[in-house]
Amino acid sequence: CDVRAFSLDKALEFDSTFLDNQDDHVHDPYIKALGVKLQGPLNQDRLNNFFAGVLKRYPKEMYRMKGILDVKGIEERYIFHAVNCHFGGMPQGAWSSESTRESRAVFIGRGIDHAWIVEKLRLCFEAPTAGVIESNVKSAHS
Repeated sequence: CDVRAFSLDKALEFDSTFLDNQDDHVHDPYIKALGVKLQGPLNQDRLNNFFAGVLKRYPKEMYRMKGILDVKGIEERYIFHAVNCHFGGMPQGAWSSESTRESRAVFIGRGIDHAWIVEKLRLCFEAPTAGVIESNVKSAHS
């Protein structure tokens, strides 16, 4: 779907410094992303409680959540997406026969306790002691 909404040539024509590597903006050091991979089927009721808990604990601080989940009893990939407190999810498309059923999710927010997210996600496995969880934040695995 090429809608030609962006043209680098037009951007450079408008602003010749568009690609210059200058610090023209500041990143908030408290906004961080947590990426997780979960191996093992997840329990739908526990996931619902997890997401409700995240939105209750971080109603304004959790900016975005999205992912693909392996939910027990749902044969398709369960896709979810949340922006602030607006959450949606649905089964969408079959799992590839060539890949392992593995859940992946990203949580982006300001001042989020990554260890708390990982701890609560671990409880979402159908068999919490058998599930494996990895993340990009080592300190989240205490």
